[in-house]
Amino acid sequence: MGLLAFGALKRPGQSKFSPDIARPRRPLTPRQRWAFRIIALLMPLLLLAVVETFLRMSGYGYPTGFFLKQRVNGRDVLTDNRQFGQRFFPRALARTPEPVIFSAHKAPGTTRIFVFGESAAMGDPEPAFGLPRMLQAMLELKFPSNQFEVINVAMTAINSHVIREIAKDCAPLEGDVWIIYMGNNEVVGPFGGGTIFGRQAPSLAFIRATLWLKHFRLVQLLTSLGERGPSEWGGMEMFLKQQVGRNDPRVTKVQQHFQKNLQDIVRAGTDAGAQVMFSTVAVNLRDCPPFASKHHALKQNESSQFERTFAEGLELAASNRFAEAHATFSRAPRGTAGGREDEFAELFFHLARCEIGLGQPERARTNFHFAREFDRLRFRADEGINAVIRVQGFTEHALEKLVDAEKFFAAASSNGIPGSEFFYEHVH
Repeated sequence: MGLLAFGALKRPGQSKFSPDIARPRRPLTPRQRWAFRIIALLMPLLLLAVVETFLRMSGYGYPTGFFLKQRVNGRDVLTDNRQFGQRFFPRALARTPEPVIFSAHKAPGTTRIFVFGESAAMGDPEPAFGLPRMLQAMLELKFPSNQFEVINVAMTAINSHVIREIAKDCAPLEGDVWIIYMGNNEVVGPFGGGTIFGRQAPSLAFIRATLWLKHFRLVQLLTSLGERGPSEWGGMEMFLKQQVGRNDPRVTKVQQHFQKNLQDIVRAGTDAGAQVMFSTVAVNLRDCPPFASKHHALKQNESSQFERTFAEGLELAASNRFAEAHATFSRAPRGTAGGREDEFAELFFHLARCEIGLGQPERARTNFHFAREFDRLRFRADEGINAVIRVQGFTEHALEKLVDAEKFFAAASSNGIPGSEFFYEHVH
């Protein structure tokens, strides 16, 4: 009777051995499937947003803009961001801007000038006597009834990748004139072909994506966890293992990046209504030996012979026996490889010094030029960088003004070769 009652309660078509929960579920509609997909995509983003918000609320990380908004003596001003460099350098090596403070909105009748660049533009080793401060003093002396505001936004050790970001921050700040003097650190600065601050000469897309991502505190955290390298600033010696030859493909890539960055910086200024002035870069040729030299190809016995001959030439030159020294340097062995002659930069430099002593400035200029071009620690703007700047001066907007500082310095120098009469060291 009990079994009959159980059988009577069984639904039609249902096995007595299969409970209700074994029935197949109704398939999801297309709308439901898309809803689940969207939720699956949004959940990781939501989690990232929560972590980002937590990091910001807890005070972790740093602001990425070049300027910070402050209130000083009852007025709103912009000041320099001392942490700005952490976006481009490891925290222990991050460079800082010169202190600045100014109103976001300029006073009526004021001419506001921004000076962009690296250490040479900033005024290293003493910014109080650098380009921005001297320009301010000269303008005030020349036009005593006018108001000028020269704002120094240059920094040491940076290059055009960093300056492009600074330019974007300066664009809305009512600048009347932008002055750009940059090019010395393209190889050794952030993302350069011989940098120590991360990947060397990656693609422009990678560079710009990396800089954009560093706006997020989570990315700043992950970057800091992966930082490697020197724990303190060691000057040029830090780059000794990152030598880059003139014909290295990374040099070509660096010049291409520089061209695009320069175009973007100029466009940012002109779109903001500023007159943009930019300049070729002058460097110390006569009194700055190459920082690193390397033979292109010398056999072991030739290398020993070169060292003896080179040392003999240096001794003769020190005694002002320039003709004998020049002859000695000239017979030093030179290797060849791939159809190219040896590129030992220091040899060209000392040949040029002898030629100055012999009253042969034309030949000296050529060899000083080669000494800079073959220098494997590329802390000076080279021929390719200045060529990009000159081309920019002839191909863009009418408001742009090209100043050929390289030519001006040469014309005002002894024998047309800039040296210690204008330079404290290699570029400053």
